[in-house]
Parts: sequence; structure tokens; C-alpha cells
Amino acid sequence: MSSFLNEIRDGFESVIDKTEEYGKIGKIKVDVAGLNRQLDKYYADLGKATFEAVSEKQDVNENEHIQDVIGKIKECQNDIANKQAEIAEIKREKELEREKRAEERQKEKQAREDQKKTTQTQSGDVEDDSDASDIEDATLVDEEKDEKK
Repeated sequence: MSSFLNEIRDGFESVIDKTEEYGKIGKIKVDVAGLNRQLDKYYADLGKATFEAVSEKQDVNENEHIQDVIGKIKECQNDIANKQAEIAEIKREKELEREKRAEERQKEKQAREDQKKTTQTQSGDVEDDSDASDIEDATLVDEEKDEKK
């Protein structure tokens, strides 16, 4: 019964863990989507400013507005890269947490099995899994059936 409850506990932990992970990642993805929309606006502004500068035969490298927009684009691209790195870090941390929990569960399971074996050995209830023991049991059952007839 405790094995069943452990499986239920593990399932709940997994659901909670994934929900937490996806919640954090989802929030960051919303931020990235907003940054991408802002980036599109900057590109449109850059295109318009470049067109105007070229139309007026200005040097685009000396145009303050164009340089300002280019700076905003680079900043936005860096912010997006940082957000994507955050997502990768969250995934890595959660995977490490899951591996650690799996190791702990395995240790708990092994400890329970060791305790069960110790208890069985102390009480003399150790079952022999050998084929010879099974054959002897089957022979005894057959002999009991013969005696009843």
C-alpha cells in the first residue's frame, strides 16, 4: 500500500514541478514576445529614419536618431538573449532537481527493501526464491492432494 501512496506522491510532485517550471517559462516567453514586438517597432522606425536620411542625402552613420534606434535594437536583442538564457537555466535547474529527487526516491526504496529483508531475516520469514524450493512445495501440495483422496 505504501508503494501505491509513494507513486501517487511522486506523481503529484511531478505535476507540481512541471506546473512551476512551465509557469516560470511561460512568463518569460510572454516577456520575450513583448520584446519581439518592440523590436519590430524599432526596425520599422529604423527603416523610416534611414529612408528619410537617404532621401535627404544625409550620412546615416551621423544621424543621431538612426544611431539611437540602432542602440535600442541592440539592447532589445540582448534582453531577448538574456530571457532565453533564463529559460535554459530554469530548465537545467528543474532537471537537476528532478534527478536529485529521483535519486532520493531510489535511496528510500532501497532502504525500505533493506529494512524488509532485515525484518524477514530476523523473524525467519525469508522466502527462498530458488527453483528447488518451488519444486519441493509443488511436491508437498501433490502429496497432500493424494492423501485426501
